[in-house]
Amino acid sequence: MDFKANNYRILAEKLYLEGDLNKAVKLYKKSLGKSTDLDEKVLILFNLGVIYTEIGELNTAIDYYKSILELDVKYYLAYYQLGVLYEDLDRLEESKSYYMKAIEISNEDILSIYNLANILDKEGNLEEAICLYNKILKIDPGHSYTLNNLGSIYEQRGEFNKALDFLRNSIEVDANYYLSHFNIGVVYNALGYVEKSIDHYNIAKEIKPDYEYIYLNLSAIYIEKKEYQKAIDSLSEGIIYNRDAYDLYYNRACSYAIIKNIDNALDDIETALRLHPPIIEWLVWDDDFVRLREKERYLDIIKNYRLD
Repeated sequence: MDFKANNYRILAEKLYLEGDLNKAVKLYKKSLGKSTDLDEKVLILFNLGVIYTEIGELNTAIDYYKSILELDVKYYLAYYQLGVLYEDLDRLEESKSYYMKAIEISNEDILSIYNLANILDKEGNLEEAICLYNKILKIDPGHSYTLNNLGSIYEQRGEFNKALDFLRNSIEVDANYYLSHFNIGVVYNALGYVEKSIDHYNIAKEIKPDYEYIYLNLSAIYIEKKEYQKAIDSLSEGIIYNRDAYDLYYNRACSYAIIKNIDNALDDIETALRLHPPIIEWLVWDDDFVRLREKERYLDIIKNYRLD
C-alpha cells in the first residue's frame, strides 16, 4: 500500500462525510494518481462514481464505474451501479444488461435482481418478473418490496386472494411501506371490503401524503357510495399535496358537477385543462358534465381548448 495514496484517500473520505464533495474529489484523484494497489484503485474509483452520481454528473459516474471493470471485470457492484445509472437515464436495455451481468457474477445480489424484476414488471414481462421476485424470496423471505410487487401483479391479474396473502405479508414485515397499504386497499375494495379498503388508504396517506392515487381511489369509493362531499374533501386534500395533478382537479370537477356546484366545477375544469390540455378528450364525452354543456362559460372553455 502506498501510504501517501492512503492518506489522501482517508482525507477524501473525511471531507466527503463532512459534505465537501469538491475537495473530496480532488483528494480522491490525488490518491488515485499515487496508488499502485489494485484494490485501493477500485475503491477510489467506486467512491468517485458515488460522488459524481450524487452531484448529478451521471455520465462521468458511468466512466468511473467502467474504469473499475477495466481493472476488475468481476466487480459486480460496478455492474449494479451502471444498471442504476442507465435506468436513471431511461436507457433500460443497457440497464437490464448490467443488472444481468451483476447477477451472473453474484447470483444472490438482491439489489440487482429486484431492480431487473422491477423493470420487467413495468414493461409487462410479468412471468419473468415473477420468477425473479420468487428468487429474491428464496434468499430473503421477508423482502417487503418484493412481497408488495407480487401482490400488485396478482391484483392486476384479478387473483385477489393470492394478492392479499402477499400484501399482508409485506405489511407484517414493514408496516410503514405506503404502497403495500395502497395496494391492499385496492384488493379489499375489489373484494367488497370497502371499509377495510378506506382504512388502508388512510394509513397510506399518513405515511405518504403526496401520493396522488390514494386520493383518486378514495374519491372513487365515495362517488360509488354517492357521498360526493366526502369525495370532494378527499380530492381537495390531495390537491394540497399535488398542486399540478390535473386528474385530481378533473375528478373534483365531476363531483362538483354532480351536486350542481357549477362554478366550482368550471373552475376545476379550467385548471385541469391548463395543466393537461389533452384531457379535453375525456371532458367532451363525460356524462358527469351533462349539466354544464349549455352554460356559456363551459362552451367558451371548450372553444379555447378544442382539438384540431
